[in-house]
Order: sequence, then structure tokens, then C-alpha cells
Amino acid sequence: KEMVELLLDKKADLNTKDSAGETALDEAEEQGNKEIIELLRQHGAKGK
Repeated sequence: KEMVELLLDKKADLNTKDSAGETALDEAEEQGNKEIIELLRQHGAKGK
């Protein structure tokens, strides 16, 4: 959670895709991390 908050503070692009075409939100959803999913969505993150 701290890493996501740091990225949010630094205004990182939450919709950047990795080499597999997935965003941070996609990864959080795959892991079932509800806290991170909600945090990312509150800040405008989009998934696939």
C-alpha cells in the first residue's frame, strides 16, 4: 500500500501497461487486493 501511495503522491500514470499489457489495477484485481483496487480506482486507474 505504501508504494501505491508514493506513486500517487508523485502523480505517476496509473494506466501505464507492463509488457503483458496489464495496468496496476489489473494486477491488483488478479491478486484480489481490495484495498489497493479501491485506492487505484479512487484516483482514476483503469483496467483492461
